[in-house]
Amino acid sequence: MALPAESLIAHTLRKMKASMAEKASREEGRIRSGLLFTGNVHDAVPRRLLLDTRLSPLDKTAWMMIRLHALSNEGAVFPTYDELQLQLASPGSGKASRETVSRVLTMLRLTGWLSLCKRVRDEKGRIRGNIYALHDEPLGCCDAEKFDPRYLDMVLDSACKNRNKTIRYTAREVLSDIKMNLVCGITTAISRCLNHGWAQRRHRLRWQRVSG
Repeated sequence: MALPAESLIAHTLRKMKASMAEKASREEGRIRSGLLFTGNVHDAVPRRLLLDTRLSPLDKTAWMMIRLHALSNEGAVFPTYDELQLQLASPGSGKASRETVSRVLTMLRLTGWLSLCKRVRDEKGRIRGNIYALHDEPLGCCDAEKFDPRYLDMVLDSACKNRNKTIRYTAREVLSDIKMNLVCGITTAISRCLNHGWAQRRHRLRWQRVSG
């Protein structure tokens, strides 16, 4: 039986902190992020990922690179921006831009393939990295909120403020689906979401206006 999300995150956090303590003297100032993979071990890429029309080929490649990196590091290390820049680069370009990496990670979060579960801070409160969860199928909004506490806020911000047209469009589609569920009535899934804190955002969600 699968462990609850909180237990998985706590286990990964302990493992990440132990790794941070071990490497502190050798990698002063370097940020590393942890990862927990929540699905089954795959010899092939999930078909739903390949057929997900919301994602570009580069987005799908990023999912595969993150998974490959996890398999090479006991499933508990997330690739750095520098590593993803090299892995997502076009032939002859050297490396992809940091903006490209940020866009890809945002798209994977928006579509439920990746969750940002927790930010890890040191004893001085400085951010030392993040704990992500990579999924073998896209999470719905309710499940995404359980793994990713700021998921809905990220959707709203992406729909209204993000400069990338694809991100804005995808976020608005996600937002439209959530609104439709609320307008049509509270289903079992929505009830579970409300119990996990969606009630505090519901008024904002109902009246959020997104210009074309």
